[in-house]
Amino acid sequence: GKANWREKGKNIELSRWSCATVYVSDRCLMDQLDLSIIIVSYNTRDYTLAALKAIHDTVKTHTYEVIVVENASQDQSYEAIQKSFPQDVLLKTENLLGFSAANALGVQKAHGELLFFLNPDTKVHDGAIDLLIEHLRSLPTCGAMTGQLLNPNGSIQPQGGSLPNLLNVAAWMFFIDDLPFLSKFFIPYQQRDTEFFKRFQEHLGWIGGTALLISKTLYEKIGGWDSAMTLYGEDVELCKRVHSAGKHICLYPGSKIIHHQNKSTGSSHRAKIGEIEGLIYYWKKHYPPFQLPVLKAMLWIGSWLRILLFGILMRDESARHTYFEAQKRVVMDR
Repeated sequence: GKANWREKGKNIELSRWSCATVYVSDRCLMDQLDLSIIIVSYNTRDYTLAALKAIHDTVKTHTYEVIVVENASQDQSYEAIQKSFPQDVLLKTENLLGFSAANALGVQKAHGELLFFLNPDTKVHDGAIDLLIEHLRSLPTCGAMTGQLLNPNGSIQPQGGSLPNLLNVAAWMFFIDDLPFLSKFFIPYQQRDTEFFKRFQEHLGWIGGTALLISKTLYEKIGGWDSAMTLYGEDVELCKRVHSAGKHICLYPGSKIIHHQNKSTGSSHRAKIGEIEGLIYYWKKHYPPFQLPVLKAMLWIGSWLRILLFGILMRDESARHTYFEAQKRVVMDR
């Protein structure tokens, strides 16, 4: 097919194949691209540069643009990205935005039929993005899709699970879902069985925002990212609204993406605290008020169990500090 570009009042006709290596800038607007890839970069210069190189090296059969939201970094990321990838759309924030707000800023500049939210600490394998696009389009019931996340050593990195409810959060906080035989009867809130991610999944509750593909039409219909959520839990919340729109959450393991975990978001300490805060917010938004005290009690008791197990018995001072802080956040929430 042909793709029409408009630049300074001139129409330029390009083949679809050449379009895959020509990109949208602020001076050049395309009628319709297949994909807008949105990356939020915060003090991850080297990882972001590697992620961008992998994208441009591996997307072969679809038209796309890359939008980088440079989120008030202090490591000269903006200058490095501008120099190495001048063809990409580069937005700079003066103040640090949350994950949701920064991604929403990127969406404002997006011209793609599909949106692919991608962490800066990722590296897509050859064909990974093209395969995701093809499989999402082939499944009209699928609203959002991700690929198989891999650790840098090639092992599978778990992500996602069932949408949270009191039962599966209790199983998670009290280590019940760690019992191997139980995974045969239900998908836990936090799925950790690596075998699970080797198979195509069409009925997941949620997937991580690490590499999430969704149509722009559906994204706008459900209201996009909730900007009140700054970091952690916003992917669960977005997937909840995808389900409410009558669509499924899917995982296609043939699309492989390396993820350097916690490089884009900070320490695992912040991740654990953020997860607790995200669940509390999620409950306030999506569940009746009478459930919230039950959730908080489970989170508080579960944090105590982790203090005893990891902090005291295993003498992990970092874990002890993290879960004491988690307890404090639960108690202080109003």
